[in-house]
Amino acid sequence: MENKHFKMNEEVYIFENRTDEPRIIKATITGAIKREGIYDYIYQVEGQTESIQDYRLPYQIYKSLDELKEDILAYVI
Repeated sequence: MENKHFKMNEEVYIFENRTDEPRIIKATITGAIKREGIYDYIYQVEGQTESIQDYRLPYQIYKSLDELKEDILAYVI
């Protein structure tokens, strides 16, 4: 889990698995909160493909679908 950084209005992807059907959502970085600890920021994301507004840690945000795929495949046995 690396300490990735994102820019305001950057298009990203998030994996939403809080419902019965996990899904990939295209989102935009709309804010950030500076914090102390392992990660420099917590990012506010707003969904483009679905109505969602949430805060995510850097390791929960992906710059591309390929990056998301690599991360998911690391969990598959």
